[in-house]
Amino acid sequence: MPRNFLSKTLENQLRKNNQAIIPVVPELLDATTNLGKGEIEIPKEITEIEALIYSRGRLNAQFFRENRRKYVVPDWVNGMLSFNSPGVISLGHSSSLINSNYRDWVAFGGLDCESEGTVTSKGLVVPLIDGYGILSGAIINNEPQFITRDGKSVQKLQEGYLPIIINSWSVKRRKYQQIVYGGKVGTSEMGVLSLSKKKSQDSAELIFSIRPFNQEGVSLIHSIAYRPQDQSVVINKELAVQFSIPPERIASANYHFFKDSATILSTRALKYDSDKETVINCPVGLANMTFVFPSDAEKIEAHFRTSKKPFTPPPVLEKVTSSWKEKINRGVQFNAGDSEVNRLYLASLTNLLLLADPGTITPGPTEYHRFWCRDAAYLISALDRVGYHQYAEEALDQFIQRQRKDGFYYSHEGEFDSNGEGIWVLSEHAKLAADQFWLEKVFDSIKKAAEWLIKTRNQKKEEPLFGQGHLVRGLLPPGYSAEHLGACDYFYWDNFWGVAGLREAARCAKELDDEESHIWLQEEYQKYHTDLLSSIDQLYEKHGFLPVGPYREGDSAMIANLCAWHPTKIFDAKNDVLMKTAEKLYEEFTHKGGFMHEVAWNCYGTYLTMHLAQVYLENNDQKKVSQIINWLVKHQTCPMGWAEGISPQTMRGGMGDSPHGWASADWIHLIRNLFVCETTDGAVKLLSGFPVKFLKKGVSTSCIKTHYGEIDYHAKLFAKKLTLKLKNTLRIPTIRIMTPRPITSIKVNAGETTILDDKCAEISQKATEITINLAK
Repeated sequence: MPRNFLSKTLENQLRKNNQAIIPVVPELLDATTNLGKGEIEIPKEITEIEALIYSRGRLNAQFFRENRRKYVVPDWVNGMLSFNSPGVISLGHSSSLINSNYRDWVAFGGLDCESEGTVTSKGLVVPLIDGYGILSGAIINNEPQFITRDGKSVQKLQEGYLPIIINSWSVKRRKYQQIVYGGKVGTSEMGVLSLSKKKSQDSAELIFSIRPFNQEGVSLIHSIAYRPQDQSVVINKELAVQFSIPPERIASANYHFFKDSATILSTRALKYDSDKETVINCPVGLANMTFVFPSDAEKIEAHFRTSKKPFTPPPVLEKVTSSWKEKINRGVQFNAGDSEVNRLYLASLTNLLLLADPGTITPGPTEYHRFWCRDAAYLISALDRVGYHQYAEEALDQFIQRQRKDGFYYSHEGEFDSNGEGIWVLSEHAKLAADQFWLEKVFDSIKKAAEWLIKTRNQKKEEPLFGQGHLVRGLLPPGYSAEHLGACDYFYWDNFWGVAGLREAARCAKELDDEESHIWLQEEYQKYHTDLLSSIDQLYEKHGFLPVGPYREGDSAMIANLCAWHPTKIFDAKNDVLMKTAEKLYEEFTHKGGFMHEVAWNCYGTYLTMHLAQVYLENNDQKKVSQIINWLVKHQTCPMGWAEGISPQTMRGGMGDSPHGWASADWIHLIRNLFVCETTDGAVKLLSGFPVKFLKKGVSTSCIKTHYGEIDYHAKLFAKKLTLKLKNTLRIPTIRIMTPRPITSIKVNAGETTILDDKCAEISQKATEITINLAK
């Protein structure tokens, strides 16, 4: 087994510095790799993220344990270190303090921008990825108050879904409003922080403070300079912020002198020389500066860059609002019968469009702001399903650009699900956008990716332990594809995606009349499918459910196997293996509707919970779908949706980035599939699993995309009947409609009808008015 990269690096550094090496340390670090199977070390992309997290965590622990009472710290720090907080942790034997209980920030930015800023739930503004913070406050009766520490701060999005972040702040019987937004100005990307008084007679002095902190903890600032000639702030020698009006007083501090300028305003906030810069340096990296504005100022603004592009005048709020509303209105609209479900759909769509950066797409605005093949497949297909084909096409180009000469779609080493996901999402785009010309352009890439899958799955494998090589015959080798599945291993997840990739490659060849490629790819797909089923059948016979891999027992990671239904449709969701696995997951790992992922996270998984809902949706189980949707709505971690994982301790963001792009994408998939879903036998069905309480209020959608054309309809459930008014451009002859109670009779205005089972009717594609009578 190869030496772990971290252990080699640590050992070399210690030897270089002539320091003692505790003999067990390299072995312990090596064991991280040795826990898994195969020859792949932890991918460097994962190592880079871990190195950042743990190095900052170490600094956080060292700094905040001693200094949090001396500084105005991010609210999560107090949440995790205050003895009376529900999120408090013990640090006695921990060298790292990482935000694992309050990951509930929200993103802002403009359309078609390269990066996003964030605002924590209490109002700390972080303009740049891994950058400094801007803190709002007010001096009331000579006492400084801050939005993240004092009073009550309530966050919402403008109109409920736009990326214009509003924090309403009440403190000392005063009310203030903070608004944060961003946008593109020419080629630059700028943001605005506005702080205003709710009453003009308020005599408080408004405050902005430049902080060496962000939503993850310490963010190093070595120098700050205020330039009075243009009311600007230079941070670490780069122009960062400009104020709308000049401050009246300034306080500055560093780690060695005065600590925190925000806590010494009564004595150190002084008039400044308007002909000279005010400068503070800090060798430790904890420089900070606080600006006090005149008491007669009813509103102050800070303008800042949200990327490394040049500083320009700020975007105009009205223009930002109108451009976002126009873009959102171009997509598919849903009325799911519940205002909060509808709002979360629009907010999730907003998040996806924020994360759709020019030529790429990322699953998060901060530490996840990079391209991952796996996440991208879900994000891009969600955009396609609601009509944003141009954004999808631009992001899909990442797969083409990242393809190696051997055909592998690379976003990190050992991501053996990536080729199946890449082929599948390329094919999905061609179906949903009905763009055969585009498919012709990318088919060479699809063929190369398929060849990689065929070659890689047929590679000779090391003889597994206990002579069980028959369980992995024809499967992809051990990989690190979805990190939340555990150590490097053989995963059915990789192979479900691989089979789906070959199936879709064969379909694309057929669509393009490439008979030779179609015959070859179809044969390879069938052989791969057979090998996969052979392994699955043996494991299912042994366990009565399907573990995440041939050499694993039942654990929460087997949630990954549900991809065999959503979105790959390798299995029908009524498949025994899939249903028994879903039942096992629901019974052992689901609590009050939320799926608890014990492997890797020990958090509730947001999009993982939605994957469970997809299985129950397909099986028309309104009760369980309703329970899961209710849980997700109740436990949204920010106004734009969810973090990747939810802390069971605080029920706030506990894992990953926020708002998480994959969670937003799967919410869109879930709502869309409630309205219309393609089946494994080439049909579409409406209203499967739709919660009854929503249907009673009436539901509707317009111009929803399917593999076979568009459809829009309105449906409503009455005491004894379900009615639909429907229009479509489908290229298939019939439509299936699912009902919450057994069907007694059907009336349509055109075509034939058939009752396929007690809760499923099939009608002609020509019908536009449908009444289905139901049993009590």
